[in-house]
Amino acid sequence: LAIQLDENEALKTALQSTLKAKEEDLKLYYDTMGQVKQVFLQALRQHKEKT
Repeated sequence: LAIQLDENEALKTALQSTLKAKEEDLKLYYDTMGQVKQVFLQALRQHKEKT
């Protein structure tokens, strides 16, 4: 039983670590998409000004 408890704790820790990494990845993704959107909108405005 003690071995199972240790194993459960290890799995729990691994899961928490994985979830934290996933959250960081998603934050980076959303930040990048926001930057891409701003660059795209700026380019679109510049294009409209030229035409």
